[in-house]
Amino acid sequence: MNNKYIDLNNLMNDVCHIGHSAAILWLLENKSSYCFDMKFVMNKACYHGDLSLVDYLLQKYSPGDFDFKTALIKSCRNSKRGSLNVCKALWEQIDRDMFDMTAALHNACTYDNITVVQWILTEVDKGLYDIEAAVLFVAEHGQEHILHLLLNHCNLNTLNIQSAFILSCRNERSCLGIAKLLYRRAKTTSLDIHAVLSEACKCYRTDFIQWVIEMFDQNITVTKTNDGNMNYIECLDKKRVDMSRLITCILDMDVPGQKTENSDKSKYTLFMLILAKSDPRTIHIHKLLAESCKKDWIEIFKWILLRVSLPMSNIREATNIACRNGASSIVKWSLENIETNAIDLDNIMRESCGYGWLECLYLLKKHFNRYEFDMKSAMFEACTYNRLHTAEWLLHNVSYQHFDIRLLLQEAGRNGWINIFTSLIKYFQFDKSDMHIATSQALENGQLNIVNLAISKVGKEGFDFSSLSEKAYNSANKEDVVKFVLLNFDPRNIDIDTIMTNACLFGWKDIASLIVHNDLTSTCDLSLAFKTACDNGELEIAQLLLENVDPHTLTTVDKAMHSVAVKGWDEVALLLLDKVEHTRLDIGNALIEACKHGEADVAQAILRKVDNKMLDVKAALNKACENHMHEKIVLWMIENIDHKQVDLKSVKSQAIRHKWWKIQSAILEIDIEDLNKGNKRLKQILSLSRKR
Repeated sequence: MNNKYIDLNNLMNDVCHIGHSAAILWLLENKSSYCFDMKFVMNKACYHGDLSLVDYLLQKYSPGDFDFKTALIKSCRNSKRGSLNVCKALWEQIDRDMFDMTAALHNACTYDNITVVQWILTEVDKGLYDIEAAVLFVAEHGQEHILHLLLNHCNLNTLNIQSAFILSCRNERSCLGIAKLLYRRAKTTSLDIHAVLSEACKCYRTDFIQWVIEMFDQNITVTKTNDGNMNYIECLDKKRVDMSRLITCILDMDVPGQKTENSDKSKYTLFMLILAKSDPRTIHIHKLLAESCKKDWIEIFKWILLRVSLPMSNIREATNIACRNGASSIVKWSLENIETNAIDLDNIMRESCGYGWLECLYLLKKHFNRYEFDMKSAMFEACTYNRLHTAEWLLHNVSYQHFDIRLLLQEAGRNGWINIFTSLIKYFQFDKSDMHIATSQALENGQLNIVNLAISKVGKEGFDFSSLSEKAYNSANKEDVVKFVLLNFDPRNIDIDTIMTNACLFGWKDIASLIVHNDLTSTCDLSLAFKTACDNGELEIAQLLLENVDPHTLTTVDKAMHSVAVKGWDEVALLLLDKVEHTRLDIGNALIEACKHGEADVAQAILRKVDNKMLDVKAALNKACENHMHEKIVLWMIENIDHKQVDLKSVKSQAIRHKWWKIQSAILEIDIEDLNKGNKRLKQILSLSRKR
């Protein structure tokens, strides 16, 4: 075997990773002069449970070549192989001071290697490891059956049960199972359940919290004395859970990102369970009331209001919170069941219009028809949030004189409410400025049916869109709006430059063609437009500009070429290479950038169409070699360029580093071909010398 092209250290690492014993032995015996990392070899052999290889290493090499502490830990980590035999072999043959049995036990527990755990607990001197530390470790990281085994060998009287319970809350895999096992096996008389619950809330262990609520009851019974005072009687046979404190903890729980979907449902379940086990007079209810209003938890809201006597100000505040947070069920129930003076009717009217709660509007009309509502604010909310059905309901049920008609016209235009807009201009008189504002609003929001209606009413000459907001143009979905403006209004009153740039940005081919073919480009920065088209891969627009505009006026062709090289727009790159003088394109840097970003198609286009004397092929190839993902482009360049232009030795070094086998093979073939050419040339020289 020729070692010239093989990194033996990498090869040894690879075969050790997969546990290929035969290959490892072959390398050790046939490449004995090579300095392998024997600690790594031993660690991997132990991990794979390869007893024969471990015995071989122990016999052939000295103990100083290995790290036995790590080797034993590695063997503890693999429960699917014969790791127990390796552990026993190391334990019997090596000085036991070389091992850390506490770390070994922790690793065996973590990786569920129950046979090794049993061996340590039964065969290894207990003074060599800390079983209580192992219990705490497993409570946080392990599983129930491992903890059960440890508890069988642990002194439960000295176990720190408080720490064990708290650590179990951090256990991602089996928090509840661990906690239940600890509760069954250990003494919990000294347990501070509130500290445990606090940790459970921090870790979002809702199943654990639910179990605690179900298992532990309050230790306080509340009675009323003759003078009306509360009397609290402790029940010593029950564990105490402060439900008010628990409610606060649950409210403050931070929900992990992967559990956000059911977070409200989980909290709701816990709160309902707490309420079922609680006397409302013994818990702080106000935080829970506010939360129920934020989440529209109607059953909790009803439970509180039906069982707790609250001041009117608190009820008003709660219903306002419900309004702000879209809690329609609570708002509807409040309108049907709470006294009028306890709720803010104006606020409910506004929010009902904003959210489009027609049922609440019906209730407001039915039960409070004599109340003087602020209808301007109500209509404004409906318009702001585009609640068409709500606005129509208001117009059918409330006199027009209660609304701001000019504002309503603008909002109808903005929202595209064609029926309302038609009705307003039919029955009311508006001046040109009002129509202009409403039409501008409609145009900016793409409501072309409204614009057509306004034009038919006032005429085109009544509108000047020179100050039209950029909002009308700056969105990919505004192509129809822009086309409408170009076809219907004087281009001198329109920002053609912005429109042209956006056409290149969003790919509006028809718009760009309309501007170019109607000679509307005089106010346009065509260099910026061309670069924008190239930046975004808009081939047809770039081609349109190159064919209809003097290329020499496009001063950004070099920047455009750089951009397409970075982004990989190969078709645009071919267009530039075909239509623009190469000396204007900064083609050398473009090739380097294409290679740097792995854009093989662009690099190939440049190398095929450009005189290589204009290119720094060596720098480009070296840049491509820097990234291990660029094997495809490097291989193509090696196979298609003049090898005298590059440093193949450097490329070969990078190919070995990145494990590019195809490239290593290609370079090897080139070396062999060069060697054959050299031998042929040498034979020719020798033949000539003999003839002389």
